Amino acid sequence: MIWLDIIDPKYVLFFKELIPLLPGEILITTRSSPNYQETRTLLDLYGLPYVCFGGRGESLEEKYHERLKRSQWFLTLFKDQRPDLLVVGASVEAVQSAFALQIPIAYFLDTPSLGLDPKEPNLASLQPTKLAKLSAPLADVIFAPFVVPKSAYQQAGAHNVLTYPFIDPVLWINTKESPPDFRQICGLKTTRPTILVREEEQAHYVRVRSNLIDESVRALSTLDVNIALIARYDPVALQQAFQGLENVYVLEQKFSALSLYYYSDVMVGGGGTMNLESCYFGLPTISTRSLWLYHDLYLLEHDLMSHASTPLEVLDFVQKSLAQKESRAQRHQRARKFFIKGKTNFDFFFEAMGNVGGVGAVFGHI
Repeated sequence: MIWLDIIDPKYVLFFKELIPLLPGEILITTRSSPNYQETRTLLDLYGLPYVCFGGRGESLEEKYHERLKRSQWFLTLFKDQRPDLLVVGASVEAVQSAFALQIPIAYFLDTPSLGLDPKEPNLASLQPTKLAKLSAPLADVIFAPFVVPKSAYQQAGAHNVLTYPFIDPVLWINTKESPPDFRQICGLKTTRPTILVREEEQAHYVRVRSNLIDESVRALSTLDVNIALIARYDPVALQQAFQGLENVYVLEQKFSALSLYYYSDVMVGGGGTMNLESCYFGLPTISTRSLWLYHDLYLLEHDLMSHASTPLEVLDFVQKSLAQKESRAQRHQRARKFFIKGKTNFDFFFEAMGNVGGVGAVFGHI
């Protein structure tokens, strides 16, 4: 049995491409909270069966308590049958539980380091995240996208890091499909441009909370555009915050990434994965993140994304983007050169499973 603990929306998208290729019995576990159900919703959207236990927690104490509860649950779950392999992304409790139970661990981790301050980006100052320090040393093998240096993982205590030659969204973003129009489904005016806005993340590596997204939405609401706002945690809070702004729509229904990008004109992103997706798709993209990770630096270095620190910078970018003549297809072709540096499949994973210590031996008999 191969076990996947999927607790982050990004890894639903990533692993849904790998799961059909895996041999034998598959078990997916996840978690869900009343104010954070995005991962579970995506698993449902893509028809991936799972077992759900535990939540996310709000305070530090609650987060730790939820991790302990899930770890205890794993002990009960695997009392009679232990998995042959854990395939995981960014789940401390799954990695630690697997290590304790001597289950080999194949770990996909793309954020091993804390972010940089956009005002003073100094790569030499990057330190490992607590999540990475708690989990990376325990993995039999860590898989990393080529944009993140191996040294970042080694700082966290990782001992076996293999890189793959693409940035993750190339696996699930297909620019040739014509998905359902989310604007029509949500009642947005299809005759005016649509600005897609992603709420700022509250990930473990975000140290400073920013109000830039909220301020930018108010500035953009003065334009004759649709503003489609994607909530990360609580859509009701966003609806209350922007009540009275007739062209601001908080999306409650979950749509595929392709549906959102296909019918939008500009992306204003407070998160990481959606910025990567929109850049690869070919949308003009501006980041409002309060930090820069390796992916952000890579996109900025190659002029695939812009960054804003004020609402006026966001407004100026959107206005210029709506007036520019470069087509989406042209931007996508330019992005492909930087997102893809080799085969865009999971050959690297299966080769590693056949060659890496105990993991290879276990994988061979499944």
